[in-house]
Amino acid sequence: MESNSSSLKEIEELRKKLEVSEALLAKSQNRPVEPALLDHNFLAYGYECNDHSKFGNSFVNSNGQRPKSHKTSVPNLAVGYLIYASKKHLQDLNRAIKKCYKLTGRNPEHAPCKIDELKSFVYKYMDLMKYPYIKEDIHQLKLLNIFLK
Repeated sequence: MESNSSSLKEIEELRKKLEVSEALLAKSQNRPVEPALLDHNFLAYGYECNDHSKFGNSFVNSNGQRPKSHKTSVPNLAVGYLIYASKKHLQDLNRAIKKCYKLTGRNPEHAPCKIDELKSFVYKYMDLMKYPYIKEDIHQLKLLNIFLK
């Protein structure tokens, strides 16, 4: 049984490598290919930035485009977490992060902690509040970063 499980994991890893390769090729050829992001409009992300963790929301605009701020603010493959949830719940989450880390002033989106601590806070808060959310797979984040460059 364990052999079968490891074979499936190897096949899954190969599939992911192939998808990333195809995405890079499409991007280099200027083909309009978009990563599949589970058709959810509202997401929250966080990534490590020096000794802090930057976090934010990226809401899809009414025209279906993601804001340019998301395209420029998420560095390639530096994302620590990305979750989908309702806009209201993500706004509540941002307020909770700011309150927990006493964030005000010039950089209210830079929490003074490592990304693992912030990620843990995010998941625990969403679970505590019983807010439904979906964790995005890191593989999809790689694809997203390819297309947002």
